[in-house]
Amino acid sequence: MKNFALVLLSVLLLSYCHERNEEKKLLPELYGHWLPADLKGVSGSDKRNERPPPIAGLVEQGFSFDSNGIADVKRGYYRMLRGKERRDRKLIYLGSKTKYYVKGDSLKIFNLTDSTWWGLKVVKLTEDTLSFATERGEPWTFVRKNYSSNAEPTFDKIVVSTSGCYGTCQASNTIISSDGQVTFYGERYTTKTGFYTGSVPEELYQELESNFRKADINNIPDEFSGGFTDGEKITVSFIKGDSIYKTVSDYGNAGPNELVWALIPFRYLYQQLNLKPLYKASLPFYPALHFLKFEKNGKELVLPQSESFLLWDYLRIGKKTNISFKERFTLNFKHNTLWFPSRDEEMRGEGYDSSEAERVKEISTDGRYFKFIVEGEDPVTIDIGFNFFDRSYSEEEFKIKGGVLTM
Repeated sequence: MKNFALVLLSVLLLSYCHERNEEKKLLPELYGHWLPADLKGVSGSDKRNERPPPIAGLVEQGFSFDSNGIADVKRGYYRMLRGKERRDRKLIYLGSKTKYYVKGDSLKIFNLTDSTWWGLKVVKLTEDTLSFATERGEPWTFVRKNYSSNAEPTFDKIVVSTSGCYGTCQASNTIISSDGQVTFYGERYTTKTGFYTGSVPEELYQELESNFRKADINNIPDEFSGGFTDGEKITVSFIKGDSIYKTVSDYGNAGPNELVWALIPFRYLYQQLNLKPLYKASLPFYPALHFLKFEKNGKELVLPQSESFLLWDYLRIGKKTNISFKERFTLNFKHNTLWFPSRDEEMRGEGYDSSEAERVKEISTDGRYFKFIVEGEDPVTIDIGFNFFDRSYSEEEFKIKGGVLTM
C-alpha cells in the first residue's frame, strides 16, 4: 500500500512538473500582439482595400499579452443598460484590459462582463502563430504582429465623431488634446447627453495616440466602407499645429483592425471621466451644428463630421471682435440625419430642434473671422485666432452644390 502511495505521489509530481513546464514554455512565447490569421499583412500593406468587410460591422478579435499578467482583449467588454424604450438603451464600456494566466495548455482570461474566467485551449504556439481549439473543431488562429517603436507622427489633437445608425449606435463627438483637455458632445444613445469638458492625464492621451499609430495612419486610405446600409460611420481627424494632418472615415468597421480597435477606447472614454457640463450661454449660437460646409459661387466644400466638430469647438472658444474683414465664404450646416427616432419619439416631438437653426440667417467668413447674422440679435463676429480654411483646405476642393453629402 505504501509503494502504491509513493507511485501515485510520483505520478502526481511528474504531472504537476509537466504542467508547470508547459506554462513556463507558453508564457514567454505568448507575450506580444496577435491579429486574426486570415488578415496577416493587411495592416501596413497595399492590400487593405482587398479585405472583405466584416459581417454586419463585426469587430474582429485580437489580443495583446504582457509579462505582468495583463491581457488587452481588443473587442473590449460591455454591459447593456436596457430601458423600457429604445431611446433608454445605453452601452457601458468596461474596458479591454484584464487579467490572464496560463494553466497547463490553457489560457485563462478574466471576463469583465460577467466576472468569470474564459478558458482557451492552446493547440499551437510558435514564434508567429497562436491557435486555440474551438467546439467546431476548427482552430481559431492568430498571427504575431510587431509594431515599429517609432514615436512619429505625434498630434496636438485627435477628434473622433460617430454618426449614429438605424438602431442604437451612439452619436457623439470627442476632442482630446495632447495636454489632456477634453471636449465631448453626446447626442444619442450615450450615457451623457449634451456638451461637456474635462481632462485626462497626458499619459492616457499618449496611449490613445499610440493605438492609432499602430494603424499606420500615414499610409492607410482616407476612407473605408462596409457592404451594407443603415450602419454607423466613424470619422477621426488628426490635428497638428491647428491644421488637419489627416481625416479617416470608417463605415461599418471596414478599416484595418488596428484602426477599429483604436477607436473603441477613444469613443467610450467619456464614460470614465468627471466631465463638467457646458451651458447654453457658453455655447455657439446654434449648439447642434452639424456637417459644416463652406460655400462660394455655387460650389461647396462639405466637412466630415469630425472636422465640423473641430471647427465648432474653435468657434466655441473663439473671441468676440469688432474687426471688419473681407468675406470669402458662407458657412452653412445640416442636421445629423443618420439616426431616426422611433414612432413614439416622433409622436412626442423628440429629435433635433430646428427652431434654433432657423434663427441663424447667415454665417460669413474669411476662414478666421466668422460673422453670425441671427434673428432678433445684433450681428456678432467670432475670431478663432487663425485661418482655419487656409491651414487645411484649398478652393480647388470645392464641388458643385447639390452633390452627395459626405461625412
